[in-house]
Amino acid sequence: RTVEQDSGIIYGEDQYDNTPILQNRYNWHAPHLARFGSTGSGKTYHTKIELLRTRLTHPQAKIIVIDPKNEYHHITEKLRGKTYNVTDRPQTLEQTTCFQVPKRGQSQHIDSIINLIEHLSQITSQNDQRTLVIADEAHNVSGVGRGRKILTRWVREARDTNTAITLVSQSASDFTQYEEGRTLLDQCPGKVFFRHQRVPDDITQYFQLSEQEVIDLYNLKTGTDSSHSQAILKVSGRLDAKIRVKATPAEHQLIEQ
Repeated sequence: RTVEQDSGIIYGEDQYDNTPILQNRYNWHAPHLARFGSTGSGKTYHTKIELLRTRLTHPQAKIIVIDPKNEYHHITEKLRGKTYNVTDRPQTLEQTTCFQVPKRGQSQHIDSIINLIEHLSQITSQNDQRTLVIADEAHNVSGVGRGRKILTRWVREARDTNTAITLVSQSASDFTQYEEGRTLLDQCPGKVFFRHQRVPDDITQYFQLSEQEVIDLYNLKTGTDSSHSQAILKVSGRLDAKIRVKATPAEHQLIEQ
């Protein structure tokens, strides 16, 4: 079954029968999701669609974005949110809050991002308000032992505080190559795979991908070579589908601005 008859957001259309894929993450056994794809595959675009649809569907929810690429401040502004530096430590957060680095591409801010994650985990643990956290470029954190431990602890504990965490990374191998990374992914019922440039054996084995799925990962469409991007969406015990990702004209305008 590809459609959940419940309030949620549309993650795409089934590639084969055009059925909308409606999912409510807060009804999963844990509300976490990992999104993978090479540069230009459409993963960040899909993340922004999810952000906008979460705000529309759950207007009272808090949205927190950890943004090492400085790509979310415009959409944060459109949602009347506030953008901070990753070194800032606000004790209260806006309805939509973004944390970005002083200048995109500065890898020396990884320690600050890890410290920020620890700070945010403490804030979200103090209430049960519905919250969506987006951790973009999560491989920066997963590549550091301390970062993996803090992120794993947050993901494990967040399910009890109504906090849904989205991990966005270039390759699933950024996690599957580490035991702690695999433990982290075990806490994420949802996985979205966009086009990959490489599919190492550790990805195939961990996710038990079929031969056809591996072929698909190399050949999924992207928004740059088509009118839409494609992805494989898996939700443990609920869904396994190849989807077509499209934004509405209004969503596309907000994302492109």
